[in-house]
Amino acid sequence: MKSSIVSRRPRTIAFTLGLLLCIAAGTATAGASPEKIQGRWTPGVYHLGNLVPLEIAVPVQSSDFYLEGKMNGGADWGKARIARVLQAPPASYPGNLTLKAEVQVFDTGEVQLPPTELDVHTAKGVKAYLISVPPITITPLLPPGDQPQPGPAEPMPVPFPFPWIYIAGAAAALFLLGAIVLMLVRRAKRRRGRITVKPGLKELDPDLWIRREVERLFRAELEISRRYEALSTNVRTYLEIKFERPFLEWTSSEIREGCMSIPKLTGLPSNDLTRVLRLCDGVLFARYVPTRDEESDAMQATIRVLEAVSAPAPLEEAS
Repeated sequence: MKSSIVSRRPRTIAFTLGLLLCIAAGTATAGASPEKIQGRWTPGVYHLGNLVPLEIAVPVQSSDFYLEGKMNGGADWGKARIARVLQAPPASYPGNLTLKAEVQVFDTGEVQLPPTELDVHTAKGVKAYLISVPPITITPLLPPGDQPQPGPAEPMPVPFPFPWIYIAGAAAALFLLGAIVLMLVRRAKRRRGRITVKPGLKELDPDLWIRREVERLFRAELEISRRYEALSTNVRTYLEIKFERPFLEWTSSEIREGCMSIPKLTGLPSNDLTRVLRLCDGVLFARYVPTRDEESDAMQATIRVLEAVSAPAPLEEAS
């Protein structure tokens, strides 16, 4: 029994020593400082706010990696900001990883940016690097002698001139308003038929005017549609002048109803007015072509209507 215990001790000691060595190795690896890499600025003259090219050669195969740490687009870097980071293709495959960045520096003179961290993840694990860059000289946008000068002193207040422009503007506005009002008044009077104009034959002697117009329309060589359109318009205008009713706005059916309230029109023989207006509507809207007999009948019916309307009132009605 005692011999078996003694034989186990060397193995236990060896196992313990091996475990301690592994832990020590892991601790040493975890606490190892990152490898330092020197970046290289592209030579040139750079002003405040310019994008300065930076190249970083990383000793890692470019075929399998991704980056972590502060070296990425949009990250702050001391007195600068990293605009973007791109991988440059190697000259031959497999080749080492080369990063090209654009850095915007926000200070002038000789600027030294602090080291920044970069972790490269590959299939073999994570490798930490510390990126350092040499100082870079940034010049101001303007030479020292061309720095912005203070603006001129505020001008002294001057007396406000007489407001001619406001008076002229007010006068123009009043004139325009008066013209609009006058136009609206004239339009309203025109609609009511009260515009004062020199009367022509139509207003002075509508009976004579309409007889001349009807005879002219039926004797002239006119297109059928133009003849009956003018006939309908002239007869309606004549009736509107004689009876002060809106014959020009009424349809043929409305005229037939409106005639019932006018004594002179209710007694027309054989509804001559309705028949003439229906013929005019048929020619205008249905493209009806009247025969010679229909045209002659339309002329005679129109003349009968005009004679009945223009006839003087009986003596007993006049008294």
